[in-house]
Amino acid sequence: TSWYAHAAWLPLQVGQFRAGVMAGTVSGYPAHDGRFTPVAALMATWEWQRIGVNLIGVPRVGDYDAFVALQVKVRFR
Repeated sequence: TSWYAHAAWLPLQVGQFRAGVMAGTVSGYPAHDGRFTPVAALMATWEWQRIGVNLIGVPRVGDYDAFVALQVKVRFR
């Protein structure tokens, strides 16, 4: 089981696109004995009506691998 807690700051905005940074912590990964580990990432979002997309890029730091994540989101009313 993994736990995630993050906050995003997206000060740049052009139309429906926003960009900034995200920081927080994750747990549950075997490489880190399940301990909470800090994480920081670049983040861009696009939202339109009830749908949106998040693009998250985490750089390689020390023994942590880099990755890019794409999330699709739907707002339920």
